[in-house]
Amino acid sequence: MSTVKSSAGHKATHHFKTHKRTSLILALLTPFFLCGLMQAIKGEYKGFIDWITSPLGAVVLLAFITIGLYQSRHSMSEVIMDYASSEASLKFFLKLNTFACFVFWLVGVVAIIKIWLGA
Repeated sequence: MSTVKSSAGHKATHHFKTHKRTSLILALLTPFFLCGLMQAIKGEYKGFIDWITSPLGAVVLLAFITIGLYQSRHSMSEVIMDYASSEASLKFFLKLNTFACFVFWLVGVVAIIKIWLGA
């Protein structure tokens, strides 16, 4: 029996490993994120701002947003690849997904940096 080599298997394995890694990182970041958020909620708005202006709070929030949106992009890409009706719609929605995740990430990062630097 001959072995069939295709790039689809490699891409699926890479996608699975990437999804697994980002899930693990999010699982490790979530307790830090939730603890910081629970501490921040006690102080209402000022507490939340104080949490973001602390180096640990800003780094945890930046990492959480970055990894979360990266995983979201990969997950949505899988859904798009499964349900796209044509090659043109596949390319369009994959690019739209990437662009939307990048815009959300950029808005989050700019907001956190502005708060962190006190602007």
